[in-house]
Amino acid sequence: MKVCPACKTVYKDDDINFCLADGTTLLAKKGKTQEHSLTNDIVAIIVAAAALLVFLSLVTSSPADRSLFSTGSASATRNWVGPIGSNIAAVFLNLFGWTAYFFPFLIGLIAWRVFRASSLRPSGLRVAGFVFLSVSLAGLIALFGGYGAIIGEATAQATAHLIGNIGAGILLTAVLACSLILVTNATLAGFLSHMEVAGSGLYIRASGWFERLMPAGATDDSAAKLRAEKRRERREKVDDAELPPTIVIPDIDGQPPSIAVGAKEVEQEDTSAVSIPTVDADPYATTKVADDELPSEVGESLPKRSRKKKAEATEDHNAAAEPVSTASPDYADYKLPTPDLLTPPAPHIKQDDAELFATAKDLTDKTTEFNVGGKVMNITRGPVVTTYEFKPAAGVLCLALKAESIRIDRIPGKAYVGIEVPNRKRETISLREIIEGPEFTESKALLTLALGKTIDGTHYVTELAKMPHLLIAGATGAGKSVGVNTLVMSILYRARPDQVKFIMVDPKRLELGLYADIPHLAVPIITDPKRASNALRWAVGEMERRYKDLAGYGVRNIDGYNVEAKRRNDIEQWDENGESHKILPYIVIIIDELADLMMVSGKDVEESITRLAQMARAVGIHLILATQRPSVDVITGLIKANFPSRISFRVSSKVDSRTIIDSNGAENLLGMGDMLFLPPGNSNVTRVHGAFVNEAEIKKVVEFIKAQNVEQQFDKAIVEGEEEADTGGNSAPGRQDPLYFEALKAVVMAKRGSTSLLQRQLRIGYGRAAAILDAMVIDGYIGEMDGSTRARPVLTKAFEDVQDLSEMENEQ
Repeated sequence: MKVCPACKTVYKDDDINFCLADGTTLLAKKGKTQEHSLTNDIVAIIVAAAALLVFLSLVTSSPADRSLFSTGSASATRNWVGPIGSNIAAVFLNLFGWTAYFFPFLIGLIAWRVFRASSLRPSGLRVAGFVFLSVSLAGLIALFGGYGAIIGEATAQATAHLIGNIGAGILLTAVLACSLILVTNATLAGFLSHMEVAGSGLYIRASGWFERLMPAGATDDSAAKLRAEKRRERREKVDDAELPPTIVIPDIDGQPPSIAVGAKEVEQEDTSAVSIPTVDADPYATTKVADDELPSEVGESLPKRSRKKKAEATEDHNAAAEPVSTASPDYADYKLPTPDLLTPPAPHIKQDDAELFATAKDLTDKTTEFNVGGKVMNITRGPVVTTYEFKPAAGVLCLALKAESIRIDRIPGKAYVGIEVPNRKRETISLREIIEGPEFTESKALLTLALGKTIDGTHYVTELAKMPHLLIAGATGAGKSVGVNTLVMSILYRARPDQVKFIMVDPKRLELGLYADIPHLAVPIITDPKRASNALRWAVGEMERRYKDLAGYGVRNIDGYNVEAKRRNDIEQWDENGESHKILPYIVIIIDELADLMMVSGKDVEESITRLAQMARAVGIHLILATQRPSVDVITGLIKANFPSRISFRVSSKVDSRTIIDSNGAENLLGMGDMLFLPPGNSNVTRVHGAFVNEAEIKKVVEFIKAQNVEQQFDKAIVEGEEEADTGGNSAPGRQDPLYFEALKAVVMAKRGSTSLLQRQLRIGYGRAAAILDAMVIDGYIGEMDGSTRARPVLTKAFEDVQDLSEMENEQ
């Protein structure tokens, strides 16, 4: 804690080394001691008593009392304060006249200042203000024919002699106004603002009174205007309530600012500008600039904003139904990873307020050079960028500010334009900080994703189930792979292996290999694009099977299905096979590079992705697609139309930005996790600085999961195509043919195998006969062609199996 020796402003931010009002070097302050508080209280009580005594002396004064200016005629003093009171009244009345009756109130104001001040050292400007206030007020009273006494008459005559009565009135009024500002610290802008509010209230009351008096038809226009005015006021109140915590920016030559930097408000003598405290955990404050010139002081601040309301500005993470906790015996002892496996967040970097003020002034000067008038109204400090809310002057239709890595965007709900300028010192946002935050821990959704922080430092989380699919794009090195790792880690921190299964596709063989040993995988990490296409086709089939199961249970989504399955298991109502009902896990398909798949089998991949994106939400299958080439041949119209939620990291051109998020802006991002997020059902993008997780942290979490000895359960059918299924499962399409064993008998009887033989014997087509022969080759019944003849040799196994089959038929 530091204090300015000149203006007595107290700063709780230890990084501020000089006064923001006059540049005076700050002195260390250990806080208000008990002796210091007692001294202030005692002096304040004494001064307040003096104000009361002066007031009683003036209101009970009598010309008959004896004093320094009168011999008096009364035998006893009539003044309530006695002889001292009569002398005090005589001095004030003979020197200042009617102005003397204002002195008790001024002395009372001094008592209040002493009680609230952090130091008893008087301010020279404020003392001068008291003197000039008394002299100018007495002079004005005397100038307009009142009783100004000695000082008032002398002041009025001297000024009138020099500049006339009218000039004297103007001069003394100006001196009086300046003196009031010095004494009360009340700015002219604040006074006018209060007058405007009072005038608006008076107008509304008068309009309502007038509406009640006039006939109903005569006040339709007035009533409409009144209703519009009330709606506007309500909107302004809502907008004000959602603004971030405020720092009042002072005028360089004006009064000291009021800065909210901790859990309590900064103490200062200025009570006209009250700032709103911030939360301890939020090191990012918002600097408020007044409507006057830049920078200047604001007369009043705005209400405190709820951090949680902004966080899901985001979205409501707790709206979704809580997932069913139905751990199977294999996962009963499974423990979710703990946050201490991740690297603790680095200390927050505090930026000098003076630097922010200087940048705001430079910004205004630069826009003026381009003939763009306006003022910076708010300054919001974030971990990576600082947003300067710029209000264009009336008549300005366009902005002409061009600078590298500066993003300009409108601010919803405000008449300002946000100019986001990168910080000189950038913070690294730790994934652990987001995971330990209340936005993540209090979310009931199983698939909660920790994205990072918004531009004002608020934690930003969202739900994959609400998206329900996510499309990610970004140039090389922009943070796309780290972003995908962040999403995977977020799910690992919330879900057991029986609750979520991953299908990971990594054609580059670099990004997702760290997760090869986790039991959450439904299949080993896929690196072959053809197998990835098979996995997508399997997912489509799984989706259709799940829809049939949901229809059989009479439910609409996977959560309802799992609830019903758990209910039936609890009452031992088994399925038709006498087994317990299976709890369906969520399936998250992550494709790290979509472009590779589109090049190999674009049509099949596009068809599968489109069907999944359209229908898979209700059955718990979600897609996360990432690509570093957001071109129209990769992100086709069908894919894009079915992915309302998208993330764009920095891209190389405006064309790529429009391809992924339908607007410009992604080309101006900073990289290293800086992203634009398009939430579902919203056309406005949100800038988020992504959380960072390194390879060492991922390995710690994976080792923690592996240490629990949960067996990996792979389903090879996911990646096997028809041909691979023939080999792996000793089955082929031809073997499923009902004429397969009839064909085998025919081959054994003829002691040779050929398609022409089967066509003649069974009266089937060539394609069907060839499929049956291929199945016989796989089953080991016939050999390969030897090249000299079209017939295939019949092997011993065929004779043995046909004989066994014949014996079984005879027994039956």
